[in-house]
Amino acid sequence: MSVVVFLGPSLDLVSARALLPHAAFLAPAQCGDVYRACRRGASVVALIDGYFDHRLSVWHKEILWALSQGTRVYGAASMGALRAAELDRYGMTGVGVVYEQFRSGELEDDDEVAVLHESRERNYALQSDALVNIRATLRAAVTQGVIGVEVESALITQARSQFYADRRLGALVTESDQLATAQKARLMAWLAERGVVDQKREDATRLLSALADRDSGVAPASGDRSSFAFAHTNYFRVLRENLDREGRGVPLHEGDAKLPEAPAQLPGQTSAARAERALEALRQESPERRADVYRAALERALGLMLAELAVDQATAAEVQAESDRFRVAERLLSPAQTEAWLVRNELSVQAFSALARDSVLARRFSERVRSLALQQVLDVLRLSGLFPACAGR
Repeated sequence: MSVVVFLGPSLDLVSARALLPHAAFLAPAQCGDVYRACRRGASVVALIDGYFDHRLSVWHKEILWALSQGTRVYGAASMGALRAAELDRYGMTGVGVVYEQFRSGELEDDDEVAVLHESRERNYALQSDALVNIRATLRAAVTQGVIGVEVESALITQARSQFYADRRLGALVTESDQLATAQKARLMAWLAERGVVDQKREDATRLLSALADRDSGVAPASGDRSSFAFAHTNYFRVLRENLDREGRGVPLHEGDAKLPEAPAQLPGQTSAARAERALEALRQESPERRADVYRAALERALGLMLAELAVDQATAAEVQAESDRFRVAERLLSPAQTEAWLVRNELSVQAFSALARDSVLARRFSERVRSLALQQVLDVLRLSGLFPACAGR
């Protein structure tokens, strides 16, 4: 049995290997990674950690494909808990408290498990606290009589209002205006002694321990691969073709099993030199058109830069709506037409999704900047001496 585990900040590698020494431990999953693992021979996939906002997340579709091929897929703690709660009816097996909370509907938002962390080279050191861990810690504080439920509720509401990368329980407590000084001191003293309850780590540990123990009782979910007919959609077919063309492998850590790496340059990414050549071709055809394209590119770059500085995000619904809007505008009304457009424009499905996401962000900031600029028009007119004449008109 070939076991592949997608793991990052939820559990350190040393502890994970001690629990499941025969497994291959790979980086947090992103779009295509589960498919790659299965094509490389994985018979069991344990999805714990996965990327969220700055990389395309692992697709539900590739997990369904893996299940349809007979691969046993498990999820826990983080991205794995989310996907398991969504796909357990089709045969994916969820393990742990976080999975059960999403499955029951107690938790709904993806950012409950999202964290800011360092790179693989820095062992994914955490820079923020997951909201599920904050919830578990405050619940323990209530159980032990350190705080009351009203304080717990106020702190959770405050944490939910924060961007996930800014969530730190210590700062949440000390900066809260909902707690009296004595309450803060008591809770901070308890935290210093007890520490944050790491529910994600506990769930990851539980999953790996169960996989190591054949008599653990962990078995595929009630769903069955024969209970659903996998549909080979056009987008999934294009994804498969792009991934199959890569044909390369790379381990997460030295000594681990191979897994195909992401391409060094995704389809659709162009070098600066190629862009310069394209602009030169436009200049020869039409200087005005070249100027228009460059100005539009500049505005788009500015919008994306502002989006990055503001750590703004586009939701999945916004990206899908933008993708649909574009296809309608370009009359890409069938899978074949869409695929032909992707081929002509040297884009993969992932790159097209990224294009739509960037369009959402660029337009959002363009509208925001325009609104701010209009607010400054009257002051600029005053400073330039033009206001009396314009106001008089």
